[in-house]
Amino acid sequence: QMTANQLRHNAGIVLHIAMREVRLQAAYRNKFLADVFSHFIGIAPVLLVTLAMSGSELNWESLTHLTRENVRFVVIGYIAFVALGFGTPIMQYTGMAWGIAEEVHTGTIERNFLAPVSRLIVLLGIGIYYIALYSFHVISLMILAVILMGESLVLTSTSLVAAAMAALGL
Repeated sequence: QMTANQLRHNAGIVLHIAMREVRLQAAYRNKFLADVFSHFIGIAPVLLVTLAMSGSELNWESLTHLTRENVRFVVIGYIAFVALGFGTPIMQYTGMAWGIAEEVHTGTIERNFLAPVSRLIVLLGIGIYYIALYSFHVISLMILAVILMGESLVLTSTSLVAAAMAALGL
């Protein structure tokens, strides 16, 4: 049973490690930008292939109704895969593995493991960055889905719980 002081102390350590992870990731500027915008970069080939297969110009007004519906269908499928499917959890866990590997490479994981806290607290601190990053991915993709679907998107309590679980990588 943890006391309130222990819980506060551990939360401070997790936050400190998470902030250090943000600074470490930001030091690798190209990787950091790719991490933040990869879900939008990943949708570009899908859109371009859909538009190319339709024979339309790269102009939303010139698209036929069928092409618009095809683009919408493909984009919503991509969003469902990345935000609510396997995409986000896989990226989250591989991102955490990269973060841990980078700590091993730089030699800071030994220092962290020597701290007077459990290893779980250290790993949770590393993971918080990735949870926040991929929560941003899920939320921004859900906003894109709302923009694309407009009023035809139905939000139920079950779909919101599923989105929350996906945002947390569960």
